[in-house]
Amino acid sequence: MKIDDSTICFALAVVLALVLASQARAVTVTKGDDLAFGAVLSGASGTVTVPASNGPPVATGGVLLGGAQFPQGGAASFDVTNDTASPATYALSLQASPSDLGSAGLALSNFALSQNSVTLGPGASQRIYVGAQLTLSGALLSSGPHAATVPLTLLAQ
Repeated sequence: MKIDDSTICFALAVVLALVLASQARAVTVTKGDDLAFGAVLSGASGTVTVPASNGPPVATGGVLLGGAQFPQGGAASFDVTNDTASPATYALSLQASPSDLGSAGLALSNFALSQNSVTLGPGASQRIYVGAQLTLSGALLSSGPHAATVPLTLLAQ
């Protein structure tokens, strides 16, 4: 199959709209990177998994295009900062539902955090990564960047 600009969906990214539900301690969460799945082949079927370890995406079904000429994917990131004057431990969890991303044949699921708790000194920060799985079921996507916003709740206790 010849791959040209009409069959490539560049930079398929998901903007995680963060909702912080903080209980008991002062904490600040600052958004870093969006969740990016890289360049996928329009019309293909398979999955792309971006691990919460911020490793490279893993694909099934030949949907992900590799190489220096294509954008690469990566996990979303957030910085969690302790706003108290003493050390604090925060238990972290996600509340996210599978999402259809607004295009037939695209679904997002299996959200994961790089760690479920952090212990931080006063004013200290820790970067947390969020991964997920994208399922493509023959979605016909136009060439160019595509993005969707998915609500995500991070619970810090």
